Amino acid sequence: MNALMENHKVWQNAAALSAKAHRFHTRKDGVTPYISHPVRVCMTLVLVFEVLDPEILSAALLHDVIEDTDTDFDDIHKACGHEVASIVAALSKDPRLQDKECKAMYRKQLAGASWKVKIIKMADIYDNICGLLVSRLGINMWTPALHAIEDAIGVPELQKASEILSGLLKAVESDKALLDGTKKAAKE
Repeated sequence: MNALMENHKVWQNAAALSAKAHRFHTRKDGVTPYISHPVRVCMTLVLVFEVLDPEILSAALLHDVIEDTDTDFDDIHKACGHEVASIVAALSKDPRLQDKECKAMYRKQLAGASWKVKIIKMADIYDNICGLLVSRLGINMWTPALHAIEDAIGVPELQKASEILSGLLKAVESDKALLDGTKKAAKE
């Protein structure tokens, strides 16, 4: 926790910037404030993956702002520094590309990214899968999850996160058809 306390300004700035950028957004349910997602991703990094690096946690809080808001690299750089802005940029899709090309470029971008980017993406996927278990939204998370696990091979900093994500996938395998939208939930 010492590094977090010494660099409290960077994650405090990140939290404030993320809250401001997402202030009018909600999750797919239309009710839950969007800011809950980046906060949960950050908490997953700390409480599940045991990451305490303030720049990684700051980037986790901001991981969707470039892609989903009018906040840009320069805004993040000004508030949190070059390292955090670079991590967030590496986690952002290029909206100028068509869907298929965008997904392919994003996959390539993540595969070549630093372990810091990859561990945030793993926490993001973890949170999305946990959210699916609650909401039963039909979103296919298996492909990105499997890519994240594959990209973690041989990277010591990603070993624990990869094992946790793999375990989560195995635990929800029986609900895969329901969660990826190929099977509908029975009406209760």
